Amino acid sequence: MFENTISLFGLSKSYEMAELRAGFVVADEAIIFGIVNKTFQTIDSVPAIIGEALAGAYNAKKKRYEVYDIYFEELRELYIYRYNLLKALVNGIEAAEPKYRDRIIKTVMENLDFSEASKALAGIPMVDFPENLEPEAGFFAILDFTKIKGMKYKGNTIRTEKDLTIFFYGTSRTRFLVGQSISWPYKDELVGRVSYAVDEDKLIKGMLNIHNSVLLLEPKDDYIIRKNEFKDQRQMARIKVDGWKNAYDLIISSDYINSLNYDEQAERYEASFEEYKDSVLVAVKGEEVLGYACYNTTPNEDDFQSELVRLYIKPSETGRGIGTSLFKETCKELRDLDKNNMIVWCLHDNEEEIRFYEGLGGKIVKEKQVKIGGRTYNEYGFYFQLK
Repeated sequence: MFENTISLFGLSKSYEMAELRAGFVVADEAIIFGIVNKTFQTIDSVPAIIGEALAGAYNAKKKRYEVYDIYFEELRELYIYRYNLLKALVNGIEAAEPKYRDRIIKTVMENLDFSEASKALAGIPMVDFPENLEPEAGFFAILDFTKIKGMKYKGNTIRTEKDLTIFFYGTSRTRFLVGQSISWPYKDELVGRVSYAVDEDKLIKGMLNIHNSVLLLEPKDDYIIRKNEFKDQRQMARIKVDGWKNAYDLIISSDYINSLNYDEQAERYEASFEEYKDSVLVAVKGEEVLGYACYNTTPNEDDFQSELVRLYIKPSETGRGIGTSLFKETCKELRDLDKNNMIVWCLHDNEEEIRFYEGLGGKIVKEKQVKIGGRTYNEYGFYFQLK
């Protein structure tokens, strides 16, 4: 893989020299040529001190290692202590190396009252360090928040990195870089990068803030919400057919209801999967689809920026809040796409659905007629402000 690999070495992280933005690159000759060409187009000289710093940092002479050890001796001991302090605050005091425990306890007790200190030294529930990823330099560490994925705060589910960021900042004004910002490769995990280079009191209080925020979370549901996959289409088709037969039996013509067919609906869903796969959310428990929502970012309506096209719940799973969860997650998806409002159409005679959308804050702003199975029906348009 050498031709496809670029290795970067810099002074700023390796030697705590943030003001010296210099380093070197190891890569294939073709890549190096491109980098050199680009550099010469934008820079025609480099300060001599940067050249001296690079020569001093990356030579292999004995003196270099002696100076290196002298320079880092004090910092290295501080680094190890700070990392043990962070481990104690995240995993509990027993996670710290024995020789640092008394010092950590003393420091925490000096910065917090007794009850808060006891809480801080017990560690943060459901938060850990990723396995086999102990930091070796840089005063940064990764915290794994994946266990709280799916939990709720005030009815809002933590499903994405954005949800995680909003939750911690909203509850404790705590901020950190999430996985996408640090190129974390595992998209199903929720992680954050924290610094332990800050003053000890700030580190202790920051971790306590995270601890207190986590305690506010409500238990997760027994299902998750994710983007639909091709394997979901047949279950989704069955849910739609059963949903229509259950909800519209006395509203829509029985001839049309009786004509609905599982296989035909499944074939339509599978045929259109590639076109609509990014605009459908499903609630799933294991491999079972419990419900789904489909949205449209370009509705054929001048006054509205998006539309909730359909929301179906498996008849045996109604009354559990799955519909509300799918609705809220759809709104979040549309907000992330910079949509300010949404329209939802509902049949006049579907009283249960009308109550559902009114309960979520929808306002009737339009009416129209729609043809279903050769007959005409009246619909209400519910307006939702998303931002």
